[in-house]
Amino acid sequence: ADGFFRHCFSTAQVAVELARRHRQDSDIIFLAGLMHDVGMLVDNEKFDHALIGGVVARHWKLPSEVCSIIAAHGEPSDDLSTLIVHFANRACDASGVGLSEPIEDSSEHPLFEEAMELVPEAAQRAEDAYRALQ
Repeated sequence: ADGFFRHCFSTAQVAVELARRHRQDSDIIFLAGLMHDVGMLVDNEKFDHALIGGVVARHWKLPSEVCSIIAAHGEPSDDLSTLIVHFANRACDASGVGLSEPIEDSSEHPLFEEAMELVPEAAQRAEDAYRALQ
């Protein structure tokens, strides 16, 4: 559970910084980044955790934009907010934040490169926040 928290919080931290840099709604993107993997908590092998996460977010009456980002975060799209969460997540995966080991990944997309630069500081903030909860 602690790895899950670190990964989701780090993804949210990277995403919010990207949102600010690209003049997107940082509150919406922070919440979407924080909740992007909520579907994994109720997931089974038959369904995509992102789609399940979108359904859970709708059930919780989160803002519709947050629900849409969560549901689509696994696949790149034309929506900048979704792309921000997508690449923040991939950068945290590639850096192994909250995972047992990094997931090999690379991309030429500028958002991925920006996100990779932001991960170390975001991961430290996630670690500090996790310790504060203890």
